[in-house]
Amino acid sequence: MNDLFDLSRALARADVQVFTRLSPNTPGNLAWGTWAKPRNAATIHIITLAGGAGGGGGFTGSAGTARGGGGGGGSGGITRVTVPAVLLPDILYVRTGGGGTGGAAGSNGLSSPGLVSNVAVAPDDTVSNIIVRAGNAPGFGAGGSGTAGGAGGNGGSTVFVSDLPLCGSGCFAANVGQAGGAGGSHLGANGTDVAINTGSAPTMGGTGGGGTTSADFRGGDITGSGWLSEQMPASGVAGSVPGSGGYISWNPLYFMGGVGGGSSDAGVGGDGGNGGYGCGGGGGGAGTTGGRGGDGGSGLVVIISW
Repeated sequence: MNDLFDLSRALARADVQVFTRLSPNTPGNLAWGTWAKPRNAATIHIITLAGGAGGGGGFTGSAGTARGGGGGGGSGGITRVTVPAVLLPDILYVRTGGGGTGGAAGSNGLSSPGLVSNVAVAPDDTVSNIIVRAGNAPGFGAGGSGTAGGAGGNGGSTVFVSDLPLCGSGCFAANVGQAGGAGGSHLGANGTDVAINTGSAPTMGGTGGGGTTSADFRGGDITGSGWLSEQMPASGVAGSVPGSGGYISWNPLYFMGGVGGGSSDAGVGGDGGNGGYGCGGGGGGAGTTGGRGGDGGSGLVVIISW
């Protein structure tokens, strides 16, 4: 068939710029970057992905005592907008949210500060300056305790086109993030699995860490079917074994959360794995010293022009 708009050739010449943040956020690590409109660009497509939240740490206690695993952190939401280039200024300002830090043994992970990614006409978070933002920050994974596994963090919520007056000239779409898995019970249980996210953002929450009271248990697995199931990180393993980090796919665009650490009745709990871009960190496993929660993955901004 004829390509009346010659889109395939245009995309082959597309300018693609990726903005990310490699380290977890701190208040002093929130600088704005800049994007310059390429010459002869006709259309701009912007993808913003919020950072993922950190997983909770597994509980610490003596062998034979009840200890819950840490919960997995929630993943960030995603927002996309396609805008005619003529309706955008020549310079845009980009601030990408970093991932939340995983919690120490028995402690909550972090989901702040600054997990949200913004693209704006000025280096300022005032709503009237923002063209597109990724949504609200996801929730942290809770630390395990002597009475329960830690709760998984909620997925990041969306923003609406009515919240962002400058994006009204484009085609807008937004999706929520995914919740993390709960930590394994203090009575001894595997961490909660998290299924591939089929109805929302291309991000995943982290799985829960294992809990224990006598035997060793694994961290939660990432589950699902189809092509993505062949790219999943390694399954959780019982004992003092850290969880795997989240898988990153660019073609197609999809990122996975960190896997929870294993629990060990008589040893150190495994650390949770770090999340992929925008994904939650895995929960730490319980042990004589609880495992640390995995860090949430950095947010992401991708600007494509053609």
